[in-house]
Amino acid sequence: MGEQEWCCGYPLAINGELKRAREIMRHNVETVRALGAQTLVTTCPSCFHFWKHAYPAALGDLGFEVRHSSEFLADLLDAGRLKLRDDLPEQVVTYHDPCDLGRKSGVFDAPRRVLARIPGVRLVEMAENREGSYCCGGGGNVESFDPNLSVEIAGQRVWQAAATGAQTLVSACQQCERTLANAARAAKVRIRVKDIAEMVLDSLLVSWLLVG
Repeated sequence: MGEQEWCCGYPLAINGELKRAREIMRHNVETVRALGAQTLVTTCPSCFHFWKHAYPAALGDLGFEVRHSSEFLADLLDAGRLKLRDDLPEQVVTYHDPCDLGRKSGVFDAPRRVLARIPGVRLVEMAENREGSYCCGGGGNVESFDPNLSVEIAGQRVWQAAATGAQTLVSACQQCERTLANAARAAKVRIRVKDIAEMVLDSLLVSWLLVG
């Protein structure tokens, strides 16, 4: 979409600016249709939720499918279309369900399917997961209105992740990744925080990219 990719409109909608949000939505849909795309993939759970649910409710049938990147990656891996290394070191990971992807959109299995396909990865669930997952502390603009509360929530989640014995805390939301990574540094918790797409990227057999 290039420069024609505008904000999804979610921030405007939750701020009550529905007319402006609808104008943005129309622009985005017309741009995707002009490209002839059959599938729209988004990495942001909030964008995914808004495109998947609010766009059809406001504009009717979009004429293309909307998918989160974790769903797209899971299908590529299941079909054998992404080649992963077989010499990866073993690692224990835990997964944080983003609010907009999990509870609001019902996407719980796709990220776990991705992790299950990565050689050497063993998933250990936190005490609160799936529908019962904690917020990362960065959702709903709480960080802007009450930074201290955001830090406290994120810190609790990081310690819960550390309690699993995991070396890596994985999520499928860039906001979650940023908030939890900051919390881990602040609390001096020795755990890496990564996005699900980064997990796949780090596992790809990419020697062909280096040719030439």
